[in-house]
Amino acid sequence: MKKFNGTTKFERWQEKYHHCLALEFSNPKYFKVHHLLVLTYMLQTNGYSDDYHTMAIHLLKNFLNNSITPQEFKEKYHSFETNQDNKNRLKNEDIEELEWNIDITDIRTDNEEQYCKDVVLWANDVLITIENSGLKNNIRNG
Repeated sequence: MKKFNGTTKFERWQEKYHHCLALEFSNPKYFKVHHLLVLTYMLQTNGYSDDYHTMAIHLLKNFLNNSITPQEFKEKYHSFETNQDNKNRLKNEDIEELEWNIDITDIRTDNEEQYCKDVVLWANDVLITIENSGLKNNIRNG
């Protein structure tokens, strides 16, 4: 993996992710998109196990099209227990080969309005990239 200024892409992503989490937990206006931040980061870095990957894609799609809210999700699900199809999960090497248009380092954090817009834009782009990666026909519709 290529290094930039002594760090890998994933190290830079992780550093930015932790910065965003700290910002969200210290300011409720930033926290509005926390559910999108976590899902998108975990999907883009292939951080979910096989048991949760497909459900995470489904959940992100539902959040983005407003068919479920974070509160409704908490009330309905105690864990990602449904709709698993482990053979459709992207492998780590596939994730690294995907051409991401946007990653977490593109999120601007100087004000909450721009931050929230950037997180939504990033979440949509990651979802589209994953859907167009060859798994498009295997991902369940929200």
